[in-house]
Amino acid sequence: MLRPLFLAAFLLLGCSVNRAAKIHGWAVGNTVLHTIDGGNTWGEQQLPLKSELVAVACVDTDHAWAGGTNGVLVATVDGGNHWTAQTSGVTGNITRFAFLDAATGWATDTDGDILHTRDGGTTWNKQLSGVRVSLGDISFPSRSDGWAAGIGGVIIHTSDGGATWVAQKSGVEGDLIVIHFVDARNGSAMSQDGLVLHTDDGGARWTVQADLQKNIGEAFFLNDKIAWAVGRNLLAQRKDGTHWAILDEGEQFNESISFVDAQNGWLLRPSGEILITGDGGQNWKQRKITQSYQTHISSIVFTNSATK
Repeated sequence: MLRPLFLAAFLLLGCSVNRAAKIHGWAVGNTVLHTIDGGNTWGEQQLPLKSELVAVACVDTDHAWAGGTNGVLVATVDGGNHWTAQTSGVTGNITRFAFLDAATGWATDTDGDILHTRDGGTTWNKQLSGVRVSLGDISFPSRSDGWAAGIGGVIIHTSDGGATWVAQKSGVEGDLIVIHFVDARNGSAMSQDGLVLHTDDGGARWTVQADLQKNIGEAFFLNDKIAWAVGRNLLAQRKDGTHWAILDEGEQFNESISFVDAQNGWLLRPSGEILITGDGGQNWKQRKITQSYQTHISSIVFTNSATK
């Protein structure tokens, strides 16, 4: 079954120190697991509440946030030794985060809400998005310009940090699950049914760059050239900013993917199995996040702490 737009069954986040073997990471779902060796071994961390966590983000190996059903938010400032509850003020499921640093970030939910914090989540303020559909992703390449995307081809844009949001015409009706901008002009979006959209004018005009003709569960954009997409029987890669290549059409469902650089990446499958590559995806080694059938985890995003 495809992951619904508003709910990731699992979510894994890793934060790089420098090399893959030293990457710290979190895997969240109905628990929080932590790794300090690039995903080879994992340990459980304690939460202040019980919730189904469905989104996670970090800016370094100390600061991380996780969000879940009914607007639940938790955060850590010490690498997960202590997690504290935060107040979102919303009841929708948190779907995605976009943090610029340890203080400044945004979050989206299934009710079309956009939340903003300037103090690491101690306080979250609701911004008026102008839409009431589930928003699946949000991207802020700067403190002023941001984009969010969601169900029915919805794309909205702000040029003032979210004080005001304006709708853009995506030209598609499919549910958009990914949006990513590298600067104020150049961005990409992906629909759940496999369309890849691109803009080079800040979203004034969106064009179809590719049709993967596969159901996409998640995508990861490393930069303006290198990107990956995963889904049911799908592992696709873009190396030149334009052309996509299908690398795998096997029977496995690839839940999520993330890279910290062009070589080191992680691929997550619903069974809790994680595949790790150190050569840009040419070869993968298999690891198990948990041995417990009662623990589930899903969707991955990695960030290099040295660049934050």
